[in-house]
Amino acid sequence: MKASASPWSDTGPSLKRRAWLFAAPAIAGLVAVLLLFAHRQGAFSTEDRLHFLAPSALGISAGMPAKLNGFVVGSVREIVLLPPSADSPLRVRVELGIYKDYMRYIPKATVARLLQEGLIGQSVIELQPRRYDARPVASGEVLGFERSRNVGEIAEHLEQQLAPVLASTRSLGAGLADPDGDFQQALKGARMLAEALPATNAQARQTLAQASAGVDQLSQAAARTLGSADRSLATVSAAVPGLLEKLDRTAGNLAAASDSLRVVGGASEEALPGILGEVRQLSGDGRRVVDGALGSWPLRTMVAPAPEALPLDSQQGLDLPYRTPR
Repeated sequence: MKASASPWSDTGPSLKRRAWLFAAPAIAGLVAVLLLFAHRQGAFSTEDRLHFLAPSALGISAGMPAKLNGFVVGSVREIVLLPPSADSPLRVRVELGIYKDYMRYIPKATVARLLQEGLIGQSVIELQPRRYDARPVASGEVLGFERSRNVGEIAEHLEQQLAPVLASTRSLGAGLADPDGDFQQALKGARMLAEALPATNAQARQTLAQASAGVDQLSQAAARTLGSADRSLATVSAAVPGLLEKLDRTAGNLAAASDSLRVVGGASEEALPGILGEVRQLSGDGRRVVDGALGSWPLRTMVAPAPEALPLDSQQGLDLPYRTPR
């Protein structure tokens, strides 16, 4: 009895055909991935050339991607060292290959800037438009170039900026550690003050106790004074009605006396002209008696003649001023 033959034991053309059938899908997928990658890298698209001049090729290499707003639009195709001239030193000419599909997005006022993506990322050429209203760049034109600071330059700049701060910090630390410095002296003063606080607190409590006792004594004295004042005010209040009554009677007496004096003055004023007339008459009679006695014989020889006197009612022949009778 013959054993049946296995299909895998066949080494003829049918086995090879089956192997290609299994491998064909994997090979086709790998080719598709490679074609897609090549298409994204611009292998099947035509390119336009742009250039820029740099002082050196430091950080620039062939194949470096060129990006616009983060999208890869080309790459560095060639780097050429230009010979020096009388007007310029050595320079580097960098040629960029830009995909035609993206040329219309790059205006003429565009600068190629060399920068690094992140702290440890790769270096790229970033195309940065300055104005979007300019016409699109044409193939073969020259772009401006700028080089951004790398990590070393940034660190050096930070070191230059931080150097004065670090120097001031070291000086401040030395001043704080100096035993004869102001800070250490202030600490010693604070320590001495803290040590003297218990005695100061005890003295303050004693002073407060004395002040409280003084306030109590003052309050008692004030209470006694206020009691005496209240009693005095009560006595004065009791005596005030009698005093007011006496003052009223005194005022009445003074008013009566004033009326009596006014009556006496009026009577005297009315009797005064008659009395003055009688005095004048008596004076005239006395003068006549004296003149008659002096004109008699015995007295005339014994008394010298008196000088002629002015009349009583004249002033050297002038009339007395007129007086209004009261």
